[in-house]
Amino acid sequence: MFRVIIFSVGFHCLAFMCYAQDAITMNDVKVIKAKSEITIERYLNNLLNTISYTGAESTDIKGLIIQSVEDSDKRIFLNDQIAIADDISSPDYSNSTNSPDVPVIQYLNAFNTYYGKSDSNSVYFSNVRTSSVKRGKQNIYINVYFTSFFKNICLSNPSTPYKPANRVAEIYIKRSANNKWLLYISRIGFFNPADTVHDISDNITIASAPTQTNSYGHADETMDPEDKISRYTDQARLEENKRNYQAAILLYSKVIDLTPEKRDIYEARIKELNTYIRILADLEEKYRAGYYKDAVRGYSALLKKPESNSDYSNSDYYLGRAKCFDKMGRLTRSYNEQIENYNKALNDYAKSYKYDNNNIEAIRLRADLYTRMNRNLEALTEYRIYLAKDSTELSVYEAMANLHMLSGNPDQAIKDIDLALSLTNIDPVSKSRLNVEKGVLYIQKRDYSGAEDYFTRAIGLDSNNPYSYYNRGMARIEMYKIQSAANDLILARQKGLSPTNITSGIGHYDSALENYWKFIAFQPNETPASINYVMGNIYMNVGKYDSSYSYLIKSFRSDSSNGYILYSMASCIYLQGNMETSLEWFERSFKTNALKRSFVDHDTLLGSLQDDKRFRDLKKKYL
Repeated sequence: MFRVIIFSVGFHCLAFMCYAQDAITMNDVKVIKAKSEITIERYLNNLLNTISYTGAESTDIKGLIIQSVEDSDKRIFLNDQIAIADDISSPDYSNSTNSPDVPVIQYLNAFNTYYGKSDSNSVYFSNVRTSSVKRGKQNIYINVYFTSFFKNICLSNPSTPYKPANRVAEIYIKRSANNKWLLYISRIGFFNPADTVHDISDNITIASAPTQTNSYGHADETMDPEDKISRYTDQARLEENKRNYQAAILLYSKVIDLTPEKRDIYEARIKELNTYIRILADLEEKYRAGYYKDAVRGYSALLKKPESNSDYSNSDYYLGRAKCFDKMGRLTRSYNEQIENYNKALNDYAKSYKYDNNNIEAIRLRADLYTRMNRNLEALTEYRIYLAKDSTELSVYEAMANLHMLSGNPDQAIKDIDLALSLTNIDPVSKSRLNVEKGVLYIQKRDYSGAEDYFTRAIGLDSNNPYSYYNRGMARIEMYKIQSAANDLILARQKGLSPTNITSGIGHYDSALENYWKFIAFQPNETPASINYVMGNIYMNVGKYDSSYSYLIKSFRSDSSNGYILYSMASCIYLQGNMETSLEWFERSFKTNALKRSFVDHDTLLGSLQDDKRFRDLKKKYL
């Protein structure tokens, strides 16, 4: 397998196919600056917070890391060779003189290994700002300066907290074939005082463009300062209500940049929020570490000091204690203890809301608890109260749809998803996910044509989501569209869904086999060759390896160079117990360059073969 490797030297990219130009328009600059800030402030921040989330599965984390450097809608790094100055393996790494540069994959893996996990966001970026757009030797780029803060502990040195670090990211810029700006992180290091945002060296020429239109559509690009101030303050208050204090501080800091004459007002609020963070930090650490009883005692002690408490702080203390009772109820094996703890949690959530009825974090968590207690009507009421205060939270609409589905009301569940889809400024990936969920609801109603339509819409929004193809394929099976169903299931596998996922799902094995057999029986001369591949995989997943082999060998004879067919053959042969022969087939498959490393790594059917040195060597050699 031949791969083009792009190396990063210092802060200037050297590549075989880089983009350079003499001038860009002012509107281009606005787009580039907005996108570069979003790349750091949203995409990189979300990636790190997802990696450090306690509920993230290790396989999902590995997949996200791979996607962040490969060609996909989740890609944010130029390639897997770019360098990042290590600020995670040790809290002592605080500047460019004592911190090593490591490849991005190693950095993200270290983040997964050394950084403590938590149930909420713990990575915060503030003071995000950009340089001018600059011209490198073979491409244009921009520097993004920001302050990073890691709230959780370093597992290799838990006694030493991380300190805020001044960082700088270089963003590689090029135009796509459809004239859109593409931005990828090409390096992240510590900020060097020699660099400044106002440094004019290598600044690219700005061409005049009085009639240039906005090609990106981000609200900040054309928004006047007053609108920005209003937007930032409204969002800051919303983040406060969600108890995302660091996010609120970041937004208030942006307001100060725009209205320095009001610095005293907003700095006073920032000081108050920092005080809340400082008071709650130790108890939050105990909660994340699982010391729930200690945290309960701490919150109870704070609540016994009414003379120093405000309604706002009391709301936080009751919320913190409720989260501990909630967690204790989930973890206990005793039904009586669970009910006791859940009731204590509900009582504290209610008090938290009483002291501050804008504390929507308390509303959301109480709704989630009602759901776990199967008190669905009360949960739905809480979710509606939440949406009255924040109508933009997609996960709440999805939670309501799930509850309506469980109560046998798919039509209302569809209305919940429709409300979510009616919101403005939903990113295409989220909108695609909502269309998949709506399609699944139509399948529940046995409206397979309607389901097919929504899965097709989902694919149009996000062509890399394998579940869209999988679900459309299953709907098409029910509609006897066997050829197109088979194509969809093949695409689902090529997009990264394992054979287990493709052919599993409650009740679908029998349904799939029944429909395939009906098609073959009634239209034997029109049976597509791809049916052999799909049926071979279905039989492989139900453990009927001889039947699987008989169909896969037919598929192989019709297309002997197809890497996925070769891969399925290899998998079946391995599951039949012939490892030596299977390795030969795996090598033939890998040589086709059809498969991605992440696809093979996540294939659970292979089991212990993944740990076999010969198999690992094959992956290393070809993938």
